[in-house]
Amino acid sequence: MKVNRNIILLLIVLFSALLLPFAKVPLFWLSILIVLFSNILLSAGFNLFSGYSGYFNFGFIIFWGLGAYASAILQQNNVPTLIAAPLAALAVLGIALFIGYGSLRIKGVFFAIFMFILIYVCQLIMLVLPFTGGPYGLMLPVHLLDPWLRETIFYEANLILVVAIILATKVLSTSKLGIGLACIRLDEVKAETLGIATPRYKTIAFAISALFLGIGGALYAQYTSYIDPYSMFNLVICFQAIAATLIGGKGTIAGPVIGAVILTSMLQGFRYVMGTSFQSLPMIIYSLILVIIILVSPGGIITKIKKFIFPKKNSDSVSETKPEED
Repeated sequence: MKVNRNIILLLIVLFSALLLPFAKVPLFWLSILIVLFSNILLSAGFNLFSGYSGYFNFGFIIFWGLGAYASAILQQNNVPTLIAAPLAALAVLGIALFIGYGSLRIKGVFFAIFMFILIYVCQLIMLVLPFTGGPYGLMLPVHLLDPWLRETIFYEANLILVVAIILATKVLSTSKLGIGLACIRLDEVKAETLGIATPRYKTIAFAISALFLGIGGALYAQYTSYIDPYSMFNLVICFQAIAATLIGGKGTIAGPVIGAVILTSMLQGFRYVMGTSFQSLPMIIYSLILVIIILVSPGGIITKIKKFIFPKKNSDSVSETKPEED
């Protein structure tokens, strides 16, 4: 019965969120929520693979950028907007399977370094290819819609995508794939000896993460109507998503959402108060927050929330681990 109540509560929250634009909410707040949804997508996309497999993937931002570029190029070739985003996501999925098949055989810090370098490789490719606009980027066709209607369409699309990636993370965490990834995170060598097909499990999770990031990047490109290599393969955005995941709690369902909400709220608040003088502060703020969170709660804020909501359950689990006294 308790589970049913939770589901009903979540459905009410989701339904209310879907109806929010029709409550005469100012366009400014809708645009802020769209930014928030994009940040949640980036954090959840990073967490979907790295949080559960233990492989630190800096290169997740590549698939965000490739999704944006694929969508922009398709639209410049007169492909309708509604078709361009799914096609871009499929293209990113194919690229992710190709990259994952080779790179996921590299382990540990070497994988992280390889994916970090790949960000600059992709940025360089977009700078030199003739059909990507080079350093000037690409302008997407602008649809002359009513401002409220345009913001509402992108709000609803991003909200649905956020719900989809949260549900996918939930399914993954309780599935055979999620259990296999947990074994890989704990000890990959032992997982292989137990018969777990570690390359296949890692590649599937890697590709699912890339698929959602590709769709998110395509929606972002359509929303902003302009992209360039520096903004789409941006290390600041990359570290922001990683910081949000670590702050909220990696390897959890709600952690990336909580972290993204906290960071987005802080950044928007600082921008409102400090204006353009805030440009150089994001990385300093992320670093300070990460240090504080790691010292106070290494597992992320989600662990503190669980202990607050379920204090008895946590105390029972601790007592169960203690040996019985005669």
